[in-house]
Amino acid sequence: MTGAEILKLIFDAAIKAGAGELAKGGVDLAKKSWAKLKAKFAGEPEVVKSLESAEANKSEAELANVAPFLDMERVRKSDFWNELVKDVEQIQQVNTGTQKNVSQTIAAQDNATVKAIANVENAGTINL
Repeated sequence: MTGAEILKLIFDAAIKAGAGELAKGGVDLAKKSWAKLKAKFAGEPEVVKSLESAEANKSEAELANVAPFLDMERVRKSDFWNELVKDVEQIQQVNTGTQKNVSQTIAAQDNATVKAIANVENAGTINL
């Protein structure tokens, strides 16, 4: 992964977390990763400005200014880079692990009507 790819994945997750579109466990991970980025580059005013602008405008355009800084971390194989990669992998696992499509075919015979509405209360429990 490149710095730009990591940034995009974390940015997308943070935006989705703010909009309530991310799986519950991924929300905290996304926010934590975004906060790590801001803390790491707190001494780089242009990077912080770009991160804050991207966050405020919900636009990836500003992230292009940040990617080279992350690429340096990648080349150095820093602990910070490894943490971000781990965070992204966890966000992806949480988000894809909770979205499962389930289908069931029910045949209605003799003019019978079949109606079913399912609510998923928590993992493994479906109420019809």
